[in-house]
Amino acid sequence: MRKYPLILLGALLVMAVAGQAQDTVTVRSTGLGVIYSGDIAKARDDAVKDAIRNAVEQQTGMFLDSQTMIEMFETLEDSIYARATAYVLNYRIIREGYGSFENSYEVEVECTIARSMLQAKLDEMDVRTLTALIGNPRIMMIVEEENLLEGYHYYWYDSLDMGTTEMTLQEIFLEKDFPLVDAAQARRNIDRDMVKAALTGDPLAAAEIGLQYGAEYVLTGKAVVKGSEIIAYGVTAGSGMKSYQATCNIKVYETDTASLIASTSKSDKTAHTDDLTGGNEALRKAAKAAANVVIGQILKDWSLRAATGSTVQMTVYNADNTTLTKLQAWLREHIRGVENVIVRSHFGLTAKLEIASDYDAAQIAKEINYKPRTEGDFEVIVYGQTRNTVDIAIAPKGEEPPEEGE
Repeated sequence: MRKYPLILLGALLVMAVAGQAQDTVTVRSTGLGVIYSGDIAKARDDAVKDAIRNAVEQQTGMFLDSQTMIEMFETLEDSIYARATAYVLNYRIIREGYGSFENSYEVEVECTIARSMLQAKLDEMDVRTLTALIGNPRIMMIVEEENLLEGYHYYWYDSLDMGTTEMTLQEIFLEKDFPLVDAAQARRNIDRDMVKAALTGDPLAAAEIGLQYGAEYVLTGKAVVKGSEIIAYGVTAGSGMKSYQATCNIKVYETDTASLIASTSKSDKTAHTDDLTGGNEALRKAAKAAANVVIGQILKDWSLRAATGSTVQMTVYNADNTTLTKLQAWLREHIRGVENVIVRSHFGLTAKLEIASDYDAAQIAKEINYKPRTEGDFEVIVYGQTRNTVDIAIAPKGEEPPEEGE
């Protein structure tokens, strides 16, 4: 009979070791130190520090792509590499001696790096760093909820207070340093039909709301909680204990392009004797589960944008086929950062272009404005831009481009 506790203990030890193995990684790297005034000991210390830093930098590359590492270099230098020893559990010197360069000392070390600590630090940096890299976008939240047991329906536009779901989402996003738009003013003045359309999945309505209130992204959500009496072994009859289940549906739209970048539906449950308390707790749990999913999706989208550059949507007015072809060539040849120009649609004299660029829409608009108004045999004028869009008009040489919308 005593074998079972021993077997159980052994299994737990194996699990603990496996967990530790997954949490760490062993990396080999080399480092160099310069020998000043014959001080080999100091050069050796510097070489070890350099090797440890290189090991941590190497492991950082497992979490971030090379382009993002280049763009984040100063942040990584200050927050990660300068404190490399904080992520190294132990190391041993495998090889050491004079380096291949004059007055240098070289060491090769084997480091055990705490992957979870490094990943946690990078995760902590993600939001702040990525928001700066892609222009500090802001998020606006529009979330409705309904507690079917209490007959309570929280209409976003009818209350100055936040419902449980929205409050939970806001707390989580703020805790992770996402910049949010204060929607207090919008609640008083927003068009109700537009809110209803956005909540039913209309991307154009969500985009219009974001443009109106200065949000680059709009999060829309609906949460519903329902309950049922618990009839199970161990529950006293008449105790009033109920099971409450909440479902939280969330979508996140980019304002400029009205594109969906994140979406999820999560459910969770709890037990309680009070409908309001039990319902709110279930809503909080479902909201947390949903937030974790969409935050990951948002950061993935932002990381891709930071690493690959911007995709700018351009609307061109007064564009016949010939002049539009010339405009595409002009953008590629004369506007800095433009890598490719694709015509997405062309109806009548209005064209929609998609521009792959290292720069955002504001920089592209500035570049166009800095060029001479007359270029070749056509003229270009910028009507305006948002973070991801530019509106321009073109006209034959010597003619004024039409007013916007003409």
